[in-house]
Order: sequence, then structure tokens, then C-alpha cells
Amino acid sequence: YDTGLGRKDYKIDEKEGIIIFTNTAFPAFMATTDQPFYAAMNIAEAIAEVYAKEAGQGIEKVNEAKDLALRKAAEIKNQREEEKRNKKKTKRRTHCELCGKPIDFKSPLTKYCAECSTKRIKEIQKRYYNSPEFKERMKQRRKESRKKLFEEYLKQIRAEN
Repeated sequence: YDTGLGRKDYKIDEKEGIIIFTNTAFPAFMATTDQPFYAAMNIAEAIAEVYAKEAGQGIEKVNEAKDLALRKAAEIKNQREEEKRNKKKTKRRTHCELCGKPIDFKSPLTKYCAECSTKRIKEIQKRYYNSPEFKERMKQRRKESRKKLFEEYLKQIRAEN
């Protein structure tokens, strides 16, 4: 909602309470990295103005109430971010999925301890090297290398003659 002045506006409705309009059309709003805090600031300003008008207080009280509300909003936001960080830390794997030993390298992608990782790599390599596709590929390479060797041998013989 744009009042034409590029500022926030609100109205008081007996049934619905305070209705706050925020100008989200101005270019900087979409570039704002902290839109929830911006919304909290608009709410704090509207509540502070209503409080000051209802109590018959001046602009000092408006700013005081707004600052208090913004501080509380910032505290709540910081608490939520801290909780999210703690949740991410607890989700990290700390033990091997196969044997249950502690994992030395604390990466979110690490599932196995060093010993189990080595075993898994060896198993995968064993399966790969025993696969029909690998054996066929090796046959083709041997054929190609023999063919090249034969061609080089022929070139050498022709060069001598």
C-alpha cells in the first residue's frame, strides 16, 4: 500500500484491530535481506503511534515504544537463528552408519569412519573391476593398443625398406 509518500500507513478497525500497510513496491524492499525485520519495524512504528495517540503522549513516547518493540523483535529473531544453528549442529553425523565408531571428519556428507570408508572403496573397486562392462572395455583397449603397436611396427619395417 503506497500512500504516495513512500511511508508505512495503518488504520484502526474496531473488529480487526490495527491493520498495517507496508509499501513493498519501492525498489529497495526486494533487495532488503531482512524483510521480516523490516515488517517488524513497520508493526512497531504503527503500534507506537497508536499507543502515543491513545495515551496522549508526544513523539518521544512514540520513539521510545518503537525502540523497545524493535529491540524485542531483534532479540526474538536472534533467538530463532540461534535455535536453527543448534538444530543444524545436532543433525550432523558424528558416528559411522556401518560400525557406530565416532567419525573424525565432521562433514555433513560423511557417513562412515575412515576404516569403513576404505572397506567400501575396496568393495566398490572390486565390483567395478569384476563387472562385464569393465572387462569388455579392457578388451577393447588391448585390441586398440595391439593394433597401434602393429601399425607402428609396419611403419618401421617400411621405413627400413
